[in-house]
Order: sequence, then C-alpha cells, then structure tokens
Amino acid sequence: MLESTWKRRCPSLLRCILVLCALGMCEAQALCAQDSSRAAQRGGHRILGVFDAVSGAPLEGVDVIDLFVDDVYRTSASGLVGLWALHSRHDSAAVRVRKPGYRDTSFVVMVAASDTLPISIFLERAAALPRSDLKTTAQTGISGVVVIDSSNDPVVGATVSVLDVGRTVFTNFDGEFRLPAVPPGRHVLDIRRIGYAPAHDSVLVPASGGLTVTVQLNRLPVLLDSVSVRAARPTNTYLDEFYSRRKMGLGHFIDSVELRKAGDNRGFATYIAGRVPGLRVKLKKGAGDVTYLTSSRAQCSGRTFTCNGMTACPISLYVDGLPVFVPNYTGGGPPDLDDYHLEDYAAVEFYAGGATVPEQYNVTGSSCGVMLLWRRR
Repeated sequence: MLESTWKRRCPSLLRCILVLCALGMCEAQALCAQDSSRAAQRGGHRILGVFDAVSGAPLEGVDVIDLFVDDVYRTSASGLVGLWALHSRHDSAAVRVRKPGYRDTSFVVMVAASDTLPISIFLERAAALPRSDLKTTAQTGISGVVVIDSSNDPVVGATVSVLDVGRTVFTNFDGEFRLPAVPPGRHVLDIRRIGYAPAHDSVLVPASGGLTVTVQLNRLPVLLDSVSVRAARPTNTYLDEFYSRRKMGLGHFIDSVELRKAGDNRGFATYIAGRVPGLRVKLKKGAGDVTYLTSSRAQCSGRTFTCNGMTACPISLYVDGLPVFVPNYTGGGPPDLDDYHLEDYAAVEFYAGGATVPEQYNVTGSSCGVMLLWRRR
C-alpha cells in the first residue's frame, strides 16, 4: 500500500532514481569502456545526465557545449553524455545545455581530477515561465539563488546538494539553481564553492508547490605563506669587473654608495686623494690651470720613463675601460680633474702599479698608478 502510494505521488522522482541506476550500472560503463583510451590520454571525465524538469524523463539529443573550447557533446537515449578531459585544460568549465523546445541553461562545472561525481541537469520547456520569475513562482522541489554575503553578487558554479536525497546541481551564471522533484518534508542543503565557507541549511519542502531559498556564502580569508626578501647588488654587467676585483682586494675601491654620500661638496681630485693613500693633488699652471693626481711613491725620471716630460708621476686614467690619459702612451698631458663630478660616477678603483694592476690596463706608462672610473648609466 505504502509503495503504490509513494509511486503515485512521486513518479518523476522514481524515474530519476531508475535513470541514475542505469547511469551507474549500464550507460556509464559503456561510456567509460568506449572512450577509455581517450580518457587515459587526456586526463579523466565528468558524466552529465539531462532530464525533463517536470516528468524527470531522460532527454535524448541534447547539445552540451563546452564554452571554453566550443566542443559539442550530445546525450544518448538515456539522457547521458560523457564530458571528456575537461580538467586537462581548466579547473572549471563553462557549459551550455541546449535542446529545441526547452530553455537553454548555462552553468560552471568544477573539473578537478579528484571530482568525478555525475551531474544532473533538469531542463524546463520553452513554454515555462522565464527565469526572472524563478524566485516568486511556486514550483515542485527547491529553487533559489546563491549570493556573496558582503555584496549579494551571484556565486557562479556553486554546488547545491540535498544530502538525504543524494542529488547535486550547480548554480548558473546568475547564481540560480533548481532541484525539482524533491519529496515533501525536511531536508538538509549543503552549498559549497572554492574560496567560500561551506553553508548548511535545513529546509522544509511543503506537500504542494515548491520552496524558494536564498543562500549567502562568506568568503574565506586567504592565508599567504611568509615571504623572504633578499637584496642583491644590481646586475649591471658593466660593473661586474669592479665587484669581482673588489672581492680580490688588490686595490682601492669606492662604490656608488660612498660617492653619493660625498656629493659634490669637495673637488674630485681632493676627494680621491683623501680616500687613497699615496696620492697627491697637483696643480699645473699655464694657459689653463690643470688639477691632476700624482703618486708619492714613484718617481718619473730616467732614460726610459719621463712621463711626457713631467717631473711628477701622474697616474693613468681610464673611463669606462677606455684610456683617457696614460703617460708615454696616449700623448699630451693629464685631464683637469676639476671638470669631473663625483655624482656622475658609479664606481672608482685605483691600483698603485706593478702586479696589482689588472692585465688589460697594465701597459707602458702605468708605473705611477692606474685609476679606473665607471660612469652611472
């Protein structure tokens, strides 16, 4: 008696249960066997069942479109279709379900590799009331909308499950969902979406008509791992030689930090002489006074080394690796260092002479010492 009464009152629910049984025992096995090689190559699948929203009957020939890549699938006579390898491209997929005589519906499917539960979709006939009337029209089952607690914006792709019935649907692009043919009585809804706290709601479905609910989800705070920041010297390749030679410690080195501190309050030659032992500032008087640096530890006299006729021992000067003045090599006298400004240079290095001078700068006339200047870039 109870069984026949239950069958009369819930014909659509019975049909859905029978179809889902067929899904698990017959059609799903056939789909998996037919496309097992394809799934192995592309990474898994989801199975979708499409049914009439009123009668619960399976719908054949329904177009199921993967909107991300425009793949089109079609349901079989039992209303089933396999959506293959969606998660190999995205962690979610936008899907549209379309059949003549029925209203199109769109939703988001979560396609993580670990999530392989079948999906049930119920299509309403085209003559049904528009979706805008969903919240105000009494219908069989449970319908509603899932929104964000702080803004009331729709939550797309949330799973809405009736735990005791074992049925799950997804919210569409407006955050709306519909669970038809839910038996009257009290049920527990479970609503979930990645990035939100799960929600549970106990609802009472009336014996006639339907139930409409609004569910609010709270965003979960995202806890970030600690970040460790390490400062490294700038990767200015033209200064790599400077930093490499400074590690060796064979000369005297002044970097950009020290030069910035000095500013232009002191003359270039005076500042360098105050930082490097063994250097003296010289002033050559004539048509134009010239300030230059000389070595106090070397002599510029003799038959083979005369420093361009000068009695002092002027140091050699290179700028950005190019010779500006090298006694007995470039000709002429030393440049006026009063024309040089500390703020224009990123690094200075000085070598007293002999074996300390880098090979490429150790030429004839470098015995008084070699200074290398590197300009800012």
